[in-house]
Amino acid sequence: MELFQSVDFHQVIQLGDIRFHLRPVGHILGAACVIIEAEGKCVGFSGDVGRLNDIFMRPPAPLPALDMLMLESTYGDRRHEDVDLLSQLADIVNETVDKGGNILIPAFAVGRAQVLQHMLTDLMKAGRIPRLPVYLDSPMAIDVSEIYCRYEDQHRLSSSECHEMCSTVHYSRSVQDSKALADQAYPHVIIAGSGMATGGRILHHFKRLLGQHRTTVIFAGYQAGGTRGAKMVDGAERIKIHGDWIPVKARLEVLSGLSGHGDFTEIEQWLAQSDLAPETPINLIHGDPDALEAMKDHLRQNTRFEVDVAGYQSILRL
Repeated sequence: MELFQSVDFHQVIQLGDIRFHLRPVGHILGAACVIIEAEGKCVGFSGDVGRLNDIFMRPPAPLPALDMLMLESTYGDRRHEDVDLLSQLADIVNETVDKGGNILIPAFAVGRAQVLQHMLTDLMKAGRIPRLPVYLDSPMAIDVSEIYCRYEDQHRLSSSECHEMCSTVHYSRSVQDSKALADQAYPHVIIAGSGMATGGRILHHFKRLLGQHRTTVIFAGYQAGGTRGAKMVDGAERIKIHGDWIPVKARLEVLSGLSGHGDFTEIEQWLAQSDLAPETPINLIHGDPDALEAMKDHLRQNTRFEVDVAGYQSILRL
């Protein structure tokens, strides 16, 4: 018995008296907003909403008319910086190469690992950084990269760009491949999970290289409080890995503009592009308390939507 099945975007599925379809929202490959119709009402669940001008993904598709929207608010209290990410990454790589060091990048296996591969490949092709070995040391991220190439119509990269990205980066699938990276000549780049350094193969590379001044660690995503990544970004002099306290002497950099979530202004623009009536009820979910409240205040002040924060175990009626 099949418990799951794949469906295409915009394909209408009928389950008894309920109809639903999915609309792309950009965040990562396959990310979707769910539109549900039942008893003459239509409700949307935004899921994670991507950015309007993402390096890799297409912008979120506009919403249809709805009777209610459940909307994410991850970046409800933050704006993305307007920075040239390629130039920022190029500067970090070139400075590290000049001193003969290695670059370690903890990265989420879906989305972040792929955009980093693309950026590094693009910079090398343009001659903005040297052609140096780049290793993707994550079996899951490798599989996902190949899926991105298979569904090239779902993102901004052309077929040639996608396959060039995958062929330029060296894939370390096995444990033996990962261990062998310790013998590679300097300098090189290692992208590995996990994105917040809570586990995965990046920890083994940290144990080996964090104590070296020539090493650069690039954090390319949000670091939740209490994680190793957050402690390092906050200036921890030592972090505990596999029972050992490892000194942090490496240079730390943050690429803050790579988030796959739209900020509150981008989501406001997305709502304005959609077919929502001005008084459509919106209930905010999926955000820290400060983000939920800030997003509610912003939308109430700048739109005519009826905006509120969904309460825990609350029941909403139409």
